Amino acid sequence: MGLTDEYVQPALSNFSRVQWVVAGLVAGFFLAFADTLFIAAILGYLGLHVPLWFGVPTTFTGYFFTGMILGKFAPPGIVWEPPSGVLICVLLMMLGLVGLKGQGVLLFLFHFVLIPAVAVSICYLGMRVARRKNPVGEPLKGTNNLAG
Repeated sequence: MGLTDEYVQPALSNFSRVQWVVAGLVAGFFLAFADTLFIAAILGYLGLHVPLWFGVPTTFTGYFFTGMILGKFAPPGIVWEPPSGVLICVLLMMLGLVGLKGQGVLLFLFHFVLIPAVAVSICYLGMRVARRKNPVGEPLKGTNNLAG
C-alpha cells in the first residue's frame, strides 16, 4: 500500500463534482505555471529569447499533467469536471494575456475558442492516458502486435 492509497485516495473519495472542477482549476493553474517556469528556466540557461506568446503552448504540458494526475485519482464517473476547471483556467489566462479589446473576430476566436479547446482536449487526453489499463507485456487493445 502506497502513500497515495493510504492518505490521498480517502480524502479524494468524498469529492463532489464541483470540487473536482475546482481541483482542475487549481491544479491547472499550478502545473501550467510550474511547467512554463521550468521551460523558461531551460531556455534562459541556453541563452534563448522567445516572445511572450511562447508561454501559451508551454502551459499545455501542465494541462496534460493535470489531466493525468486528476484522472488517476478521480473515480470513473468524473470525466469532464477537471477539464472544465482547466477551461476556466485558460479563459482567465487569456483574459489577462490579451484582454477583450483591440482584436478582430478571428483573433478573438483564436484566443477564446481555439486555444481553450486545445487545452481542454489535452487535459482530457491526459485523463484518458492515466486511466488506460495496460498490464505489462500485453499489447494495447486495437494495436497490431506483429511481434507474435
